[in-house]
Amino acid sequence: MKKLLFAAGMLLGFISFALLWQKGVQTQAEEMASQCKKAAHALLNEDGERALHAIEECEARFHKVKSSWTVMMDHEIVDEMEESLVKAKSFCTMGDYTRCYSEILSLRHRLYEIPKRYEITAGNIL
Repeated sequence: MKKLLFAAGMLLGFISFALLWQKGVQTQAEEMASQCKKAAHALLNEDGERALHAIEECEARFHKVKSSWTVMMDHEIVDEMEESLVKAKSFCTMGDYTRCYSEILSLRHRLYEIPKRYEITAGNIL
């Protein structure tokens, strides 16, 4: 009986941690996607300064969460997002707003996909 209670407690602890982590990732991804949206809007208006500021804010947020995301996620996805940020920033600095816009939209799409991809479901646990 004690073993069963211990196992149930461990499973409950794991599920609780996973749900809290999932909510944190979703919030962080939404915040960065919001910055991407601001950058994209600025790029459509050809406001490179405002777009660069939004990209830098997104990059700062990304560097805050990168280490925790790398622990739980596929490293390739995290590296691709970082690469998109670097490319977008360099394209914006060069004044190539079309390429920057495409990189920002690509990054934004990846950010929206992360919570869906790492969603905790009964199939993932059992």
